Amino acid sequence: MSHERTVSGIAFYEDGPSDSPALVLGHALGANSQIWNDVVERLAGPLRIIRWDLPGHGSSATLSAPLTMKHVAELLSHALNEIGVEKFHIGGISFGGTAALALAQHFPDRVRSLAMFDAGTKTGTAQMWHERAALVRTQGTKAIVEDTMERWFTEDFYLGEGKYVCQRIREAYVECDPEGFAACCEVLAGTNLAGAPPQISCKTLLVTGEYDAGMKPSQLDLLGADFSRAAVTSMVIPGTKHLTCVQAPEQVSEALKKHTA
Repeated sequence: MSHERTVSGIAFYEDGPSDSPALVLGHALGANSQIWNDVVERLAGPLRIIRWDLPGHGSSATLSAPLTMKHVAELLSHALNEIGVEKFHIGGISFGGTAALALAQHFPDRVRSLAMFDAGTKTGTAQMWHERAALVRTQGTKAIVEDTMERWFTEDFYLGEGKYVCQRIREAYVECDPEGFAACCEVLAGTNLAGAPPQISCKTLLVTGEYDAGMKPSQLDLLGADFSRAAVTSMVIPGTKHLTCVQAPEQVSEALKKHTA
């Protein structure tokens, strides 16, 4: 059972022995740390898994806009200090993956390795994110949940074997604090970390889904080439869309196990 605590407004969920190497994992916009549940079950033991909820998501406090991705990385770094985690492997999916890159950029001495799932240096356009923030502030996340679920999961998984886990994720999305969601949209509107990959020297894992419209396999190859100082492993998971850690937890777990060894 996860040990939960909140530090500096950030909710953490810890699994595995406290003396094992730490792996910090962040989640996608509108979701929460539960999207890593099936991965945690497979990895806790050899690793100390520390999941965190984005500001305004799950049990984390909602922060006032404007924020930047650097602010998010600094907040996470400070909170990890507070719980006594000095050095760690860091990873994340979607927003969480870009946040992991930002932390590795600004705090390189603390990061043992970096893993980005279905994430890039920027996502969409500033206008798109500002419009989404405005919509959610007036209508809530329920206004965009159907479109999001379609982008996150293949239809056969959403309606078939993944039906119940997807339903829980959908419910969390609808329940997400509108202001917290909107503030994170505005973070993405102002995020372009194109200069970060060439600065990264730690071992790096890049993963995307075969049918992920946000980080296509061809884009993954281009991103990997930008990590000119790092040893990079790239991986495309067949038959999946954006939330690879939910639809393919076994492949994701094995990739992380090798990456953090």
